[in-house]
Amino acid sequence: MKKLIECLEINPGVTTFVGGGGKTSSIFQVAKELQAQNKSVIVTTTTKMYYPTKEQAKIVLINPAKERIREALMQNTLIVIGQSHEEGKITSVSDEQIEMMEQLAEYVLVEGDGSKHLPIKVPAEHEPVIPKSTQKVVIVVGMKALNVPLESCCFRKERAMALLEVQASHLISKMDIITLITSKVGLQKGIDEKAQTILINQIDLIEAKVLECFSQCLKENYKDTIVLAAINQGYWKQVQ
Repeated sequence: MKKLIECLEINPGVTTFVGGGGKTSSIFQVAKELQAQNKSVIVTTTTKMYYPTKEQAKIVLINPAKERIREALMQNTLIVIGQSHEEGKITSVSDEQIEMMEQLAEYVLVEGDGSKHLPIKVPAEHEPVIPKSTQKVVIVVGMKALNVPLESCCFRKERAMALLEVQASHLISKMDIITLITSKVGLQKGIDEKAQTILINQIDLIEAKVLECFSQCLKENYKDTIVLAAINQGYWKQVQ
């Protein structure tokens, strides 16, 4: 099986993860693979992300100076950086700080969106927060939403109701998820001309025949790279 970094086509520079349904776990899987290759990696956020576990990262820096980042990367090739530490979360850094990180590490992985642990979302006016220097955007979607009432599985549900023209009790369909992925006011928002990949996570929660049908429909409507995954189970593959 290919590594996740190969499936997602992660290159040096800044990669931003948006959407819902497994952004943080995907980021740290990518970071782990890069660290195993002795690459220098900084994980950070332009919104908020949970303070990492010791298994995810051994070094967490809060609003560090440039020299402190350099020293930390000499101690460990994977570090996490936030602007502050509040209520179990690290908070957003600025574009200028990310540009500084890019000078110091080969890879900068950014969590650029929030979803309140829900598998799908429609971004608000101020979302997502994609750094200017981003070379690649990874859109994450959780299949846990399939056939579940919109009000139970979608962050910013009012926006999703407006986009899909449905009620809160509507059961999310395969085409609803594809609409969220491909809409300019959905998960395409803010990406513009940047390179992108879609990561369909939580595929272990749906039947194989349903997944095959969904994958084919998505491939017909989305022309960039598609990755199917069950990140927490250690499985991923590109759709051919």
